[in-house]
Amino acid sequence: MPADTVGLIAERQAAGDDRLHLWLGCLAELDPRPAVDARVILAATRDGAPPWLAGITGLEPVPPSTLTALITSLMIGLAGPTAPSETEDAAVVIDAILLMARQVWDRPTATDVPGWAQGDAEMVAAARLVDARLLDPDLCAETLTTALGLSRSSLYRAFRPVGGVQAYIRQRRLENARDVLAARVGPRPTVSEVAHSHGFASDSHFSRAFRKTFGYPPGSSRD
Repeated sequence: MPADTVGLIAERQAAGDDRLHLWLGCLAELDPRPAVDARVILAATRDGAPPWLAGITGLEPVPPSTLTALITSLMIGLAGPTAPSETEDAAVVIDAILLMARQVWDRPTATDVPGWAQGDAEMVAAARLVDARLLDPDLCAETLTTALGLSRSSLYRAFRPVGGVQAYIRQRRLENARDVLAARVGPRPTVSEVAHSHGFASDSHFSRAFRKTFGYPPGSSRD
């Protein structure tokens, strides 16, 4: 592909295999003959791509997560028997894919660190790690202590002003879910898909937590 072409690549390793892979960035580096069962590419010139995607210079793998798997499944579905029959419907799905891809690609910067963590290098790192792994279903206090080399007592003491480690993770997931839902341009991702990708065991649990936090149901979260 031309050097100025960027996009998303979704692949399934083999028929019936649940292993899904997603890459973002410059498609000039794409292997034209992959040993995979299915591959779907969403491509655009850098000038026509969203700024966040146009700025990726290489071809980067996206870390596995529930949301990554959802994006990949939606992309592969665009070429399957359940693909939208209308161009307008397909465009809505593609918009949803791009929105979710940006969510998994974006990384927090130093200015994103909450005020309670400012001035403490270890807590800045902890807050940034929470955001970087927000959609990881295994994210918990043990994840942070292992990755950062902190003691549990130090971590719990630092997160006490915001209600504890799990409360902070849950709050950040709710805030991110709100942003995803508010930015939708169609029915996808659904409230159920957003709830699942953000670590909530059920739609009802997510809806109750969302309403309690923001004062309105997730289904009405729209710009």
